[in-house]
Amino acid sequence: MEETSRQSLRVPAFVLALGLVSLVLISVNDAIRKRVLVRDAERARNVAEMQTRLAKAHLWVEEYVTGDTIDRAEVQEHLAKCREILAGLLGTVPGTVAVDPIDERQIYELLSRVQPQVETFIGLSGERFAGYDAGRHVGIGSVADIEYDRVFSALADDLRALDELVVEQLDAAHEQSHTLFRFIIVAWAAIVGVSVVGIWTRERRHLAAERALRESEAKLLRSQKMEAIGSLAGGLAHDINNYLAAISAQCEVVRMRAAETDPVAAKMDMVMDTCSRAAALLQRLLAFSRGRPVQPEVVSLNQVVIGLEDMARRLIGENVVLELALGRGLGNVEVEVGQIEQVILNLLVNARDAMPTGGEVRLETRAVAADESPLEGGVEGVALRVSDTGPGIPPEQRDKIFEPFFTTKGKSEHSGLGLATVYGIVRQNRGTIATIDLEDRGATLELVFPRVARKARRSARPAAAAAGRHSGRVLLVEDNERLRTSTEEILSELGFEVTVAADGSEAIAELDEAVEGFDLLLTDVVMPGLNGVDVAREAMARDPGIKVLFASGYADRVMLSHGVDEQGADFLAKPYTGSELSAAIARALDSR
Repeated sequence: MEETSRQSLRVPAFVLALGLVSLVLISVNDAIRKRVLVRDAERARNVAEMQTRLAKAHLWVEEYVTGDTIDRAEVQEHLAKCREILAGLLGTVPGTVAVDPIDERQIYELLSRVQPQVETFIGLSGERFAGYDAGRHVGIGSVADIEYDRVFSALADDLRALDELVVEQLDAAHEQSHTLFRFIIVAWAAIVGVSVVGIWTRERRHLAAERALRESEAKLLRSQKMEAIGSLAGGLAHDINNYLAAISAQCEVVRMRAAETDPVAAKMDMVMDTCSRAAALLQRLLAFSRGRPVQPEVVSLNQVVIGLEDMARRLIGENVVLELALGRGLGNVEVEVGQIEQVILNLLVNARDAMPTGGEVRLETRAVAADESPLEGGVEGVALRVSDTGPGIPPEQRDKIFEPFFTTKGKSEHSGLGLATVYGIVRQNRGTIATIDLEDRGATLELVFPRVARKARRSARPAAAAAGRHSGRVLLVEDNERLRTSTEEILSELGFEVTVAADGSEAIAELDEAVEGFDLLLTDVVMPGLNGVDVAREAMARDPGIKVLFASGYADRVMLSHGVDEQGADFLAKPYTGSELSAAIARALDSR
């Protein structure tokens, strides 16, 4: 029984012994491999250090012989260290693990070839130092320089090959040192890591895609809104501008025929100025929806506000008090004055509508320092702040007030384009606009424009003075009867002999029947049947010397779609005054 017990213990003991032996063998093997790894890693570091030190020495020697100041002692230290490393690898220094010339034959051969090259390089370095100190030509392009570079190049190639061999040996040792359980752990860690990174990357991309989609949808919605505004405004622009042009032209005729002292002349000036402002309002909307380039000029923001004061007081009514607080020494801004006037008027209308029972509106200008500037680049600016004592803007609506069609007022009475237009105009003029949260005020909006150092140019609205006299034959093509009649009268007053046509077909007939020909073709662009561009082509085909002047109330984009730009002709926007028409004709006749 005792024997049986001893036999039953043999297998576990054998297994235990085998396990212990295995552990010992694994430990010994691991210790040996660690020693090999440490040795090879040390060699790799030594070779890399040699490459770095030799490259630095080469560079600093080159700098020294070209006249730069360097630390020669440090160069000598680099060269001495390279010599010491080589001695250790070749076993000439006690206490170092040398390369075995039999088991590591390739490495040993390379080291044996590198050693004399290093000695040659050290000697050449000293010769170049001494030669430069003695005033000899050892700089760039010299014989010494060429030999120096050749030796360094060969040495660098051999060291690179040596580095590759040492690294290969080190890699092989690493491969041998990996056990199965380490491979499993590394593989498991890699799987987990890749999974985590993959999930994180997928979620990040998913969130980024959702954010990009929301931004794209918002941009698309805004683009569609702007397109709707542009389509609506562009469709109405032609007819509205024709009506304004007809009114302005009739007033211009009356103004031309009236004496300067006649009270009618002053009234006609007021009507024409009103027509000009109405046309400017329409152009502001078109500029926002169509992106028309601004025509900036250097002005004082204070002067713009002062120039609008009388109109502003009439606009807001008697039950709203207007207060001006204009800062001093603000500097000038570069903006399109008409657009900024429109912005101020829009903001005043909003303030007035927010206070139906009366209140106070404050227009304030101030300088904006660079450290508080909201402008791009943090440049200095000039601010215009419009405040009212109304109910204010709810926080949840502050991010929406500049969106097209957004309004807190009745949809039947307000389009929701006021602040959207303001926003577009301010951005076109390189400015910013934002709501300011003030506890003791209602709604406050602040506009900031970049400050410019240039002086303002004094400018005034052109008066309706009598235009200069002209002569010549003009073919007028206009499908709007009222405007056609008014323009014909203005042209006659200017001294032209005028022939009129109601459409493109009539214009072609007049061109064919004309005996003496025409000096100028003044034509609308968008007409039923043959448009103005078609008429211009036919006219220039019959008479290459005829001048062409297009006139239209459509937006710039519509003009380009009809080929106006391709004709290279002059363009006059409706509505126009007699003086503007006279100037445009003069430019057209003087061109080419």
